[in-house]
Amino acid sequence: MPRKTFWTFLAPALFALAILAGGGALTGALLAGRSALFPLPPSAEAHRPAGFARSLLRGDLARRIDGTIEKSHPLRDPALHLVTALRVALFREGSGPVVIGRDFRLYTEEEFRRSPEDEMHLEMRLEWIRSILQRLAREQVEVVVLLLPSKARVSGEPAADHPRYERALASLSREEALLVDPREVLAGEDDYFLAFDTHWSPRGALAVAREIARRAGEIPTLRDIPRIRVTLEEEGLHRHEGDLLQFLPLGRWKQFFPLGPEEVPRFSFHFREVRGGLFDLPEIPLALAGTSFSAGPFWDFPGALSYAFQADLIQVASPGEGPFQPMARYLASESYREIPPRLILWEIPERYLTLPGFDPPSQAGET
Repeated sequence: MPRKTFWTFLAPALFALAILAGGGALTGALLAGRSALFPLPPSAEAHRPAGFARSLLRGDLARRIDGTIEKSHPLRDPALHLVTALRVALFREGSGPVVIGRDFRLYTEEEFRRSPEDEMHLEMRLEWIRSILQRLAREQVEVVVLLLPSKARVSGEPAADHPRYERALASLSREEALLVDPREVLAGEDDYFLAFDTHWSPRGALAVAREIARRAGEIPTLRDIPRIRVTLEEEGLHRHEGDLLQFLPLGRWKQFFPLGPEEVPRFSFHFREVRGGLFDLPEIPLALAGTSFSAGPFWDFPGALSYAFQADLIQVASPGEGPFQPMARYLASESYREIPPRLILWEIPERYLTLPGFDPPSQAGET
């Protein structure tokens, strides 16, 4: 049996007081009008309360609860839910990797992170990307680089002005590849990114796929690629629980905040069966490498690209690995050697240009 600590006994008593004091004040304010609690922009540090209470709510007390109160303690979850609600309502702050922006849109803190090592990471990764593009140019494979801006940048959030995006555009524009900057497309509609998720919406993915196909029409070698018939069907609204909501455990307090599953328009793509001879080696003209923006089934970027190009596609993206490892693994694979694509679409979210822990392999094409 785990040894009981001082906090095991004291925390429930403290939270009883918190419920009477903080919780009562919060509930009263919420019932009196939520607008009194919610006007703070996320960057308004000068106007936010400071001192012991804020420090406690920003993580010290929550960590104590999570680390010292037994998992089975009946007050553990309600205590965490209350602390989270107070942090969100009073300071407009999430927990873990979540940043709460305007209109309660959620972002990952990776979009805002800056580090002294950013310059080193950026230069090393851009050099690796250029080496891949130069190799593919020698092998006469066309490439579209989709440099994907962060959700915060597209939404115009404060502090989302890291110079890495413009630096990457300037560097990669000198290579023999089609560089697509979809900022203007994604900024055209509010729902092209999911409000409570890291990723784009199905509508956003489809809009970018159409823009890529339009731009790729400039490439002469793609005009005679094998075509298939792909049709689009609108499925109506689907409820989507954003991946960032898991970091806001609000419990019963969730009803007071505009946070929850979204109603999102979704599409399905239908492919006409393509038949070949018994010993025919199929030609798949397009390959898609990238991250969860490409691999996620809810927004179905591969389906959107096949529809926009009216062509078959192989998807070699992988979630959780960044954009470099999947590309290197694909170029070293038998699939690449035996069924060479006419065009590789490479989706690179901007945060991976500087994010620690996602360094590319030491050599192009090496896994």
